[in-house]
Amino acid sequence: MTMTDSSGDEKSQEEGPAHATGADLVDLASRRLSVVDEVAISVPRGGEVLVFGGLQLVAGGTDVSREVTRTIAHAIEACRGPALIVFAGDTFDMLREGRPDPDAALNAHPRIASALTTFLERPERQIVVLPGIRDAALAYDSRAAEALQSNGWAVALACVLEIDTGSGVRVIRVEPGHQLDPAAAFADPRDPNDHSLIMHLEREVLPGFANVGDASHKWLEGIEDADPADMGALVASRFTYRRLFRRAVWLTLPVLALLAVFFPVIAFSAGRRDTLMHIFRLLAAGFAIELILVVVALAFVVAQLRDSLGSISWLSRSLRDNDAPRGVAVGLAAGGGAGLITGHTGRAELTDLGSGAFYANCGIAGRSLDRVETRGGLPAVYGARLRCSWIELEAGAELRARLWHGARDLPERTFLERVASRERMRSCWPPAEVAEHPGTVTWPSAGDATARRRHTRRIGAAAIAFAGLMSLASAVTVPVASRLTALGRFAPIEVPQFAAALVAICGIGLLLLARGVRRGQRHAWILANALLLLAVVGDVTKGLDVEEAIIALVVVVFLVVHRDDFAAPANPSSWRRGVGVALLALGTAIVGGTIGVAWRHPELSLPKIEEAVAQRLIGMKSVPLPDNIDRLVSPALLAVGVVVALSLFWLLFRPAVSPRLSSYRPLSRERARFIVEKYGTDSLSYFALRDDKEWF
Repeated sequence: MTMTDSSGDEKSQEEGPAHATGADLVDLASRRLSVVDEVAISVPRGGEVLVFGGLQLVAGGTDVSREVTRTIAHAIEACRGPALIVFAGDTFDMLREGRPDPDAALNAHPRIASALTTFLERPERQIVVLPGIRDAALAYDSRAAEALQSNGWAVALACVLEIDTGSGVRVIRVEPGHQLDPAAAFADPRDPNDHSLIMHLEREVLPGFANVGDASHKWLEGIEDADPADMGALVASRFTYRRLFRRAVWLTLPVLALLAVFFPVIAFSAGRRDTLMHIFRLLAAGFAIELILVVVALAFVVAQLRDSLGSISWLSRSLRDNDAPRGVAVGLAAGGGAGLITGHTGRAELTDLGSGAFYANCGIAGRSLDRVETRGGLPAVYGARLRCSWIELEAGAELRARLWHGARDLPERTFLERVASRERMRSCWPPAEVAEHPGTVTWPSAGDATARRRHTRRIGAAAIAFAGLMSLASAVTVPVASRLTALGRFAPIEVPQFAAALVAICGIGLLLLARGVRRGQRHAWILANALLLLAVVGDVTKGLDVEEAIIALVVVVFLVVHRDDFAAPANPSSWRRGVGVALLALGTAIVGGTIGVAWRHPELSLPKIEEAVAQRLIGMKSVPLPDNIDRLVSPALLAVGVVVALSLFWLLFRPAVSPRLSSYRPLSRERARFIVEKYGTDSLSYFALRDDKEWF
């Protein structure tokens, strides 16, 4: 296994920091060096390559880092024959240390230090370290770099592997990957004064956030291990579960205690009618209302936190994914390369690019904060997990790439966070092989998010249609006598009659709205929720039909919880066209009906005739007409009203893109990504996911 320097002439270094003293400048100048841009390494047939990233070793070590390094040491010790180890960035965490000292970090992890020393004792074995964000000092600090070189390690900014296989030499590029992220890239990695935005966040901002709170309760502790793209949502989550809910308990405990006192008294004295029992009932009802108001206020505050802070992102989420390095890998494959391996984003991945090429991300080896979906529309929980992954390359009859990955939860979530969490991650520890190239299309699979969204919309539309049918059945059914008698003590008979008509109208409206909800349209979702809430009020006031009201409330809860799946726009031209056509049709029907009735019976006043015709469009007959005219006019006008209503709803809830003769229809980015991953067969397939493309 041979190594050659493929970089050009070495670059001279610039001046030191402006605030440094003369002695510091002398010391800094003595520690400057030029790290090669790229090192080329030949891997013989039968050789093996291991690529690790994101170990973040520090002097003193932590329990998490020691457990991870034990796992990695076991993988290193399993190597047989010629082998190469590449640490693709962030091997050491030099941002937390005042003085970079790789030896101290290795001494704090004796298991991996011993494994690496033993690894180099065998012939044809090498170790290469590529500086990342947290260990960028390796590119300009000679003391830190020489400490590694004295152990037999090589330091370079990138690495090119020339792997000899039975099908020829395959070229793979390995780099940390932060230079592909504008927020993390260095203009000159060898310049100690060149600090990227990510470096400022990691060294100056996030440690201050992590120390917010008192010594016993630092509610943002560990935030430095989170993705900066999720920082707003993470702060909202931590504030909700570790600050707001903890203090809200003190608001609800007195109310719950008083309810626990008064309700038993009321239950055991249900038959008594004296004044004291009446006062107790009023107090218990007041406490219950207060508890409901507290819950409603908390729900409102939590929703505002989730929607406002959750939308704030310090960095673009697209830059924190692997799309940029995957695009570079496609370009390398088009030029004859076999693949690209990076580690910057920490998102482990192995993707087949077609024509025998691949892209891989070695992931991280340490603690991470991952988003966990929750129940009931609560803010997402960010749980700590221990992750360890790496890429293994094998040079045989053909080049084979394997992704090893393992993860398990760390016991850091609070009780409220565990209760709210809907997802339970299946532990996979120690790491196991999860993907192999050739063979795996992509890992992890993006999944068909559009299919899940369509499934939710189908359920919502079916639930709305069922609630509409229940409302219609409830409206035409005679209420239970005992319930109607109890309701008659508080309201006259006209109230149940009006409520029955309201429920019937809501039922018809829900049936008409089911199509728009099936298409995921936002305004159909809003109107459906409004009609369901009106139906709840109507079911209770028309005959104390609690069962139908509960069904409607369950449907409302389902729609609110899955509100993100109902955000599709409607066709703006259909709104204008629908309203215009409805007004024209109704005006024509009213004018024509008024003229026809006035022609047959001129003794009736025109305002009365106009009111009677308008009422019959919606099936009402409070203004009488002669029987011989009413029998002919009423069915016709009612049919016109029904046709106009159906036509209006059809135009209002058309899709944003009208259907054409072809079967093309707009696709979401998730659906397009799923199709490319599943059916893309060449190295140019991923160009279809560029931002300047449209998907149908």
